[in-house]
Amino acid sequence: MVGAAHYQLYTPTLGQDFTDVPPSNVFYVSIETAYNKGVINGYNDHTFRPNNDIRRDEMAQIVYKGVITP
Repeated sequence: MVGAAHYQLYTPTLGQDFTDVPPSNVFYVSIETAYNKGVINGYNDHTFRPNNDIRRDEMAQIVYKGVITP
């Protein structure tokens, strides 16, 4: 979604937003950018759980927010 929407990439300056997505993760910048744009949320315990399967409703939300978020 980040690439398709041509978002300017975002890297947090005060540390990572999700405890389970370290800067060494290949998708770190994309996840942080999507989070910064409000396209994704993560969980209340400050995790993203990148290895979990995504549910259909979660994917629909990401696509919808990606389309309406400048």
